[in-house]
Order: sequence, then C-alpha cells, then structure tokens
Amino acid sequence: MDLTQVLPVAIPIARIWVRSQRNRYRFCDQARSLTEIETAVLSPFFAPEILEQVRVAEVFGIPNPWFYPLLRRLGIKPPLDISHAGAITFDDTVVVARRENEAILGWHPLLFHELVHVVQYASLGPHIFLDKYLRGLAAVDMDYYRNPFEREAYGLQRRFESAPHVPFSVADELQTK
Repeated sequence: MDLTQVLPVAIPIARIWVRSQRNRYRFCDQARSLTEIETAVLSPFFAPEILEQVRVAEVFGIPNPWFYPLLRRLGIKPPLDISHAGAITFDDTVVVARRENEAILGWHPLLFHELVHVVQYASLGPHIFLDKYLRGLAAVDMDYYRNPFEREAYGLQRRFESAPHVPFSVADELQTK
C-alpha cells in the first residue's frame, strides 16, 4: 500500500498530531522567543511579524509521531526518522534538538530553514500546508529531500549560507515560485 491510498485518513491524523505538537512545545518551559542575535541575523530575510511570533523549543530529543508504527504495519515507509532530525517546525513553533543549537556555526542556517517552513505555514494556513506537504511526499515516494517544500527551504537556506549579508525576502521568493 502506498501513501496516496491512505492520505484521506493520514492527513486528518497528521493535522491533529501537528497541532498537538505545536501546543506541546510552544507552551513548554523550554520554549523561547528568538534571541536578539537571531533576530538581527534573520531580519533581512523574514518579516518582523514572523520573527515576533515564532517560538523555539530546545529539547534533548524529538520523538517520532505515535502513528509511525501504524504506517510501517501498512507497508508505508515513514519519510524521515524525526528522532534523528536537527529540528522540525509545527506551524509557528520550531522544535530543535539541543545538540544542533550547541554548534553555533550550524545554528543560523538550520533556524533559517525552519523559518522558511514557518512562512510556508503562514502563507498557506496550517491545514493546506500540511495537506500539500503530505501529498508532495507521496508524489516523490516519501523522499523527504525531493518534497517540494523541503526543496524550497533547502534552496533558500543555501542562498542564505552563500551570501548571508545579501538580504532578500523569503516571503517574496516563495510567492514567485
């Protein structure tokens, strides 16, 4: 069985999971606003309202979704072992594995990438973003790196990394694609 066959059931379950994770991490003790340095580095690329609304929760581990074993039983390979991810975005909340934040040289590009997802969520709305994200995964045989939203985020992240002092609007770039 492939993901396209279970999308009508998977999408509502994923929406509930994303909302619960967003609420779990947005309001936890580890959640914080962006620091002054993070805001200064990222403000040439993101609208002030995005930088003001985002919360970052630094945790020691990001658990896989509770429904991954069910996907495996249905013969569907989960797209990514989230427990090994450096970060994941739930709407306006970025959850980052603390080990990633400790390596400061790699932190700003990772945070930039996750903020691209915050803009994607904001421009489409959480339900439409998640629907398109999952359909994008299904269309590329669950290959995380070929997902259109990840390709956009990694492309903009590379642009940021190659010229961090050349400002551009992430929102405008996403609108033109």
